[in-house]
Amino acid sequence: MVLDTVIFDMDGLLIDSEPCWQEASVETLEQFGVSLTMEQYHFTTGLRTKEWLEYWFNHFQIDMRHANGTGETIVSKAIEKIKNKGNIMPGVDYILSFFKERNFRSDWLLLPRLH
Repeated sequence: MVLDTVIFDMDGLLIDSEPCWQEASVETLEQFGVSLTMEQYHFTTGLRTKEWLEYWFNHFQIDMRHANGTGETIVSKAIEKIKNKGNIMPGVDYILSFFKERNFRSDWLLLPRLH
């Protein structure tokens, strides 16, 4: 069997996206009168958007009926911020060239953290 495909997770591997997720998340919670400190934010860094919202909505006693729409807002804001100012991680150009030279597929797929 010949291997000709490799899959990369964009978030945090190809793109330094965490600052964009942070901005989108903090900005979105402000609509509920919540201002997270950076210490608070970093405590829940890495959670999927749904779990992140469940944690902070419970912590600040925000009605969970708003969670789905809020999650969608965070994802769309984060994607827009990543498109506008996401930074490519060191080594990405090299590794993509490495696989391209070996005729690996180069399809792109974006899966937001919401799911």
